Amino acid sequence: MEKEQIRQEFYTRNMSTHTCYGESGMYVQGFRPEVYVLGLLEKQELIDRKIRRNRQRQDYFEAYCLTLPKTLQNGLRDCFMHGIECEFNESVIYKLLDEINEIETAIDYMEGLEPEEEKRIMLTDSIATNIERMCEFLNG
Repeated sequence: MEKEQIRQEFYTRNMSTHTCYGESGMYVQGFRPEVYVLGLLEKQELIDRKIRRNRQRQDYFEAYCLTLPKTLQNGLRDCFMHGIECEFNESVIYKLLDEINEIETAIDYMEGLEPEEEKRIMLTDSIATNIERMCEFLNG
Protein backbone atom coordinates (compact mmCIF):
# COMPACT_ATOMS: atom_id res chain seq x y z
CA MET A 1 0.00 0.00 0.00
CA GLU A 2 2.63 2.52 1.06
CA LYS A 3 4.92 1.54 -1.84
CA GLU A 4 2.09 1.99 -4.32
CA GLN A 5 1.27 5.41 -2.86
CA ILE A 6 4.90 6.54 -3.21
CA ARG A 7 4.97 5.24 -6.78
CA GLN A 8 1.75 7.11 -7.64
CA GLU A 9 3.08 10.34 -6.11
CA PHE A 10 6.21 9.96 -8.21
CA TYR A 11 4.32 9.46 -11.48
CA THR A 12 1.85 12.29 -10.84
CA ARG A 13 4.80 14.69 -10.62
CA ASN A 14 5.29 17.05 -13.56
CA MET A 15 8.14 15.53 -15.58
CA SER A 16 8.20 18.06 -18.38
CA THR A 17 10.37 21.13 -18.66
CA HIS A 18 8.53 24.23 -17.60
CA THR A 19 9.12 27.94 -17.18
CA CYS A 20 9.27 29.35 -13.66
CA TYR A 21 9.49 32.83 -12.27
CA GLY A 22 11.51 33.65 -9.19
CA GLU A 23 13.65 36.36 -7.60
CA SER A 24 16.14 36.26 -10.45
CA GLY A 25 13.44 36.47 -13.11
CA MET A 26 12.21 33.80 -15.49
CA TYR A 27 14.05 30.52 -15.78
CA VAL A 28 13.51 27.04 -17.17
CA GLN A 29 13.22 24.15 -14.76
CA GLY A 30 13.34 20.57 -15.89
CA PHE A 31 12.68 17.21 -14.35
CA ARG A 32 15.90 15.77 -12.92
CA PRO A 33 15.57 11.98 -13.09
CA GLU A 34 18.87 11.37 -11.30
CA VAL A 35 17.46 13.12 -8.24
CA TYR A 36 13.83 12.02 -8.28
CA VAL A 37 14.34 8.40 -9.37
CA LEU A 38 17.04 7.92 -6.74
CA GLY A 39 14.68 9.32 -4.10
CA LEU A 40 11.90 6.97 -5.25
CA LEU A 41 14.20 3.94 -5.12
CA GLU A 42 15.49 4.88 -1.65
CA LYS A 43 11.95 5.24 -0.31
CA GLN A 44 10.94 1.88 -1.81
CA GLU A 45 14.02 0.17 -0.36
CA LEU A 46 13.24 1.61 3.07
CA ILE A 47 9.70 0.23 2.88
CA ASP A 48 11.03 -3.18 1.76
CA ARG A 49 13.46 -3.20 4.69
CA LYS A 50 10.64 -2.40 7.13
CA ILE A 51 8.51 -5.19 5.64
CA ARG A 52 11.39 -7.69 5.97
CA ARG A 53 12.01 -6.69 9.58
CA ASN A 54 8.34 -7.02 10.47
CA ARG A 55 8.11 -10.43 8.78
CA GLN A 56 11.17 -11.57 10.72
CA ARG A 57 9.60 -10.33 13.95
CA GLN A 58 6.43 -12.21 13.16
CA ASP A 59 8.25 -15.43 12.19
CA TYR A 60 10.38 -15.45 15.34
CA PHE A 61 7.46 -14.60 17.59
CA GLU A 62 5.26 -17.29 16.04
CA ALA A 63 8.09 -19.81 16.50
CA TYR A 64 8.31 -18.80 20.16
CA CYS A 65 4.56 -19.11 20.60
CA LEU A 66 4.70 -22.68 19.29
CA THR A 67 6.91 -23.56 22.26
CA LEU A 68 4.19 -22.45 24.68
CA PRO A 69 1.41 -24.72 25.94
CA LYS A 70 -1.66 -24.71 23.67
CA THR A 71 -3.89 -23.21 26.35
CA LEU A 72 -1.49 -20.29 26.79
CA GLN A 73 -1.19 -19.84 23.00
CA ASN A 74 -4.97 -19.66 22.70
CA GLY A 75 -5.25 -17.31 25.66
CA LEU A 76 -2.64 -14.93 24.26
CA ARG A 77 -4.28 -15.00 20.84
CA ASP A 78 -7.71 -14.28 22.33
CA CYS A 79 -6.41 -11.48 24.50
CA PHE A 80 -4.01 -9.66 22.19
CA MET A 81 -5.44 -10.37 18.74
CA HIS A 82 -9.16 -10.54 19.43
CA GLY A 83 -9.35 -8.15 22.38
CA ILE A 84 -11.02 -10.64 24.69
CA GLU A 85 -10.35 -9.85 28.35
CA CYS A 86 -8.03 -12.45 29.84
CA GLU A 87 -5.92 -12.65 32.95
CA PHE A 88 -2.38 -13.94 32.89
CA ASN A 89 0.17 -14.55 35.56
CA GLU A 90 2.53 -11.58 35.67
CA SER A 91 5.52 -13.87 35.07
CA VAL A 92 3.95 -15.03 31.78
CA ILE A 93 3.70 -11.44 30.57
CA TYR A 94 7.29 -10.68 31.61
CA LYS A 95 8.55 -13.81 29.81
CA LEU A 96 6.62 -12.72 26.73
CA LEU A 97 8.15 -9.24 26.91
CA ASP A 98 11.63 -10.70 27.39
CA GLU A 99 11.17 -12.80 24.27
CA ILE A 100 10.00 -9.77 22.30
CA ASN A 101 13.07 -7.87 23.50
CA GLU A 102 15.34 -10.75 22.43
CA ILE A 103 13.72 -10.80 19.00
CA GLU A 104 14.24 -7.05 18.61
CA THR A 105 17.88 -7.37 19.71
CA ALA A 106 18.51 -10.24 17.28
CA ILE A 107 17.00 -8.34 14.36
CA ASP A 108 19.06 -5.26 15.21
CA TYR A 109 22.26 -7.34 15.21
CA MET A 110 21.29 -8.95 11.88
CA GLU A 111 20.87 -5.48 10.41
CA GLY A 112 24.23 -4.39 11.82
CA LEU A 113 22.59 -1.99 14.26
CA GLU A 114 23.38 -1.46 17.91
CA PRO A 115 20.35 -2.59 19.93
CA GLU A 116 18.46 0.01 21.92
CA GLU A 117 18.64 0.01 25.67
CA GLU A 118 16.21 -2.41 27.23
CA LYS A 119 12.86 -0.87 28.08
CA ARG A 120 10.48 -2.28 30.64
CA ILE A 121 6.74 -1.92 30.81
CA MET A 122 5.06 -1.50 34.14
CA LEU A 123 1.85 -3.51 34.16
CA THR A 124 -1.35 -2.43 35.84
CA ASP A 125 -4.55 -4.19 36.82
CA SER A 126 -6.22 -2.93 33.64
CA ILE A 127 -5.92 -5.30 30.68
CA ALA A 128 -6.75 -2.48 28.25
CA THR A 129 -3.93 -0.31 29.65
CA ASN A 130 -1.51 -3.25 29.53
CA ILE A 131 -2.41 -3.95 25.88
CA GLU A 132 -1.92 -0.28 24.99
CA ARG A 133 1.47 -0.24 26.70
CA MET A 134 2.56 -3.42 24.92
CA CYS A 135 1.46 -2.01 21.56
CA GLU A 136 3.40 1.20 22.21
CA PHE A 137 6.41 -0.90 23.19
CA LEU A 138 6.21 -2.99 20.01
CA ASN A 139 5.69 -0.01 17.72
CA GLY A 140 8.47 1.78 19.60
